[in-house]
Amino acid sequence: MSNIYIILTDRNDVDYRCDSVGEALAVANYIVSKFGALKKVGSTSSSMLDDFEKLTSYFNTKEVNNG
Repeated sequence: MSNIYIILTDRNDVDYRCDSVGEALAVANYIVSKFGALKKVGSTSSSMLDDFEKLTSYFNTKEVNNG
């Protein structure tokens, strides 16, 4: 497992660890289609988080935090 990852959280507080932006996009799409929105997004990499935020701006309306 990589030390660089994105953590997505759904409305039931279930965390999904994604080791790439592509994987995070697929998981985010699933969470949004099932629950309507992401509850929380975090990452160990600010550049990875920036890329994710840019690519999901069409359905991610909540603030994205690095930490």
